[in-house]
Amino acid sequence: MRKTREKRLSAAPDSQPLCLGSGRVKIPAAAVRAGIICGILCLQWIQLEFSCIPLDELTKIMPAMILVNLVMLLLLTLVLATLLGSWQRAFWITSPVVLVWSAINYLTIRWHGSPLTFSALRSAWTALQVLDGYSTSLTGKMLAKLAVILALFCGCVAGIVLLRRFERPSPLRSKTTVRRLAGIGGACLLVWGALFSPMALKPARTLLWTWKVPFRIYGYLPCLLEDWLNTLQTFHAPEGYDPAQLTVPEPAASTAVEDDVHPDIILILNETLYDPALYTELSTDLPYLETIQNLPDAIHGYAVVPNFGGGTNNSEYELLTSNSMYLLSGEAPFVYLPLDHANSVVRYAKKLGYQTAAMHILSSSYSREIAYPALGFDAALFGEEFHYEEEYAAPYTSSDRANYCELRARYEAAGEGPRLFYLLTYQNHGGYGGMKPEDLLVHVQQDFGDLTDGFNDYLTRLLRSDEAFAELIAYFEGCGRPVILCMVGDHAPAFLSSLPARPGMSGEEREIVGRSVPFVIWANFPIEGGDAGTVSLVDLVPMTLQAAGLPLTDYYQTILDLQQQVPVRTSYGAWQDANGRFGSFAPGTDHEEPLLRYYSMEYNNLREAERVQALFEPRT
Repeated sequence: MRKTREKRLSAAPDSQPLCLGSGRVKIPAAAVRAGIICGILCLQWIQLEFSCIPLDELTKIMPAMILVNLVMLLLLTLVLATLLGSWQRAFWITSPVVLVWSAINYLTIRWHGSPLTFSALRSAWTALQVLDGYSTSLTGKMLAKLAVILALFCGCVAGIVLLRRFERPSPLRSKTTVRRLAGIGGACLLVWGALFSPMALKPARTLLWTWKVPFRIYGYLPCLLEDWLNTLQTFHAPEGYDPAQLTVPEPAASTAVEDDVHPDIILILNETLYDPALYTELSTDLPYLETIQNLPDAIHGYAVVPNFGGGTNNSEYELLTSNSMYLLSGEAPFVYLPLDHANSVVRYAKKLGYQTAAMHILSSSYSREIAYPALGFDAALFGEEFHYEEEYAAPYTSSDRANYCELRARYEAAGEGPRLFYLLTYQNHGGYGGMKPEDLLVHVQQDFGDLTDGFNDYLTRLLRSDEAFAELIAYFEGCGRPVILCMVGDHAPAFLSSLPARPGMSGEEREIVGRSVPFVIWANFPIEGGDAGTVSLVDLVPMTLQAAGLPLTDYYQTILDLQQQVPVRTSYGAWQDANGRFGSFAPGTDHEEPLLRYYSMEYNNLREAERVQALFEPRT
């Protein structure tokens, strides 16, 4: 009798209707259960999207892609429900995960300027290391948004509790499991059709220009899936790639200097060195980049870096290898690319007899302790080996002056042969606004609201960078050895996107200007200086070697030849040519031939198995 009663009760949710009001309206429990499931999925989706974009912009996502996002959430929950035998158990896992992911995603965007993705998770340790450098205080607006995300989670919890009335756990071997497996197959088919079929609603590659555009059109989860797939396929072949076209030109007359007078090479990637007056209308009470922008007898200009407001490791990679991030799939290439046999300025210099060293205050960020030796550096020096560790403005923001003192000490202790030193600084890293008012040396003359104090902090740091750079130049002027130095910023500060852009700039111009950081190439011997305008970051090492009179590789020469026609090439495939026209790399478009040659050489460089190594050797 008892077993019969339990069996009848366990079957009740599926077989008995739900009566509402006086009993005149009867809704099957299965329909109520489906409605609750859909409601929880919608609340989870809103949490994820709300962590990226304002609530009023959710309606701008393609309607069909909203369905795709919901099906992707359904697919994950279906798999768990099948394994655990219960929708309720599955939601008890997915809902907290969505809550935590959404909150971290929102804070990551606020503090770092980019969303939480799988490629970003590869650099999670770096993010934790530098988190103290950010202004981590929660504003009222941030707390309000987090409260909304929490309220949506509470709605999910209410739905899960209610779901208990209309569901009974099912064993793995049951008709319910078969139905769920069929649902998994149907969901997979729908996702494939929407994202990967010839009739796909979303292009395969959208995370090239800026993350905000594809996230606002296609939703968070499809873009997250694209990012994950990018981490599996580390680089792409350019359209039209043909290895048979990569022939080695006939040897040309060498213009190289004699081996015994190869100049020392100093490469400095200066953390968050950017001139915000490029992007927004700005006046200040003091000049803040006077030395860097007006150093006599030097090559000045702006270099277009891969990212807007972040992406130090991407800039490092482009500077040291002269490979564009355009062909790479994910962020932080030091983390996922094999570098043991990669061609770079390091291996180029070593073939000419240089001793090499890399320096940075953080030892394990972006796997640099592995990547620097893999690139060929004889020595990789990090914070634990630094003798000069003056902190500036905030914890762990070692000053440029301290870094340059360390560089000078290591330079003086080096051997007699030519030297290549690479230094990544850290002083100007965010966050901003922690300085005492009496320590602020530069002040904006406009009101930027809540950003004003942080803006003054940042500009004061730039002034300190400029002063330290002037001292470094004075040292190398009298060091008694031939030296050529190239210094460039790695990206703009993350708050740049919150500033009003200069009137009249198009969207294309804003994206390029937001990536255009100052650079200077200087030597303590005569070089042909002048204004180089705006070029690509990958051009700087070839420009430095050419100014030094060193023998170039065919790869470097190809880059310099391309620069004459298309000086600006971006990480998302857009370009600006010497006449100021904008375009994008694709078969049949302007400048296709020189761009294809460069990208084909880069792709060949990345593919070690078929690499034509002669293209990357110095031509002596």
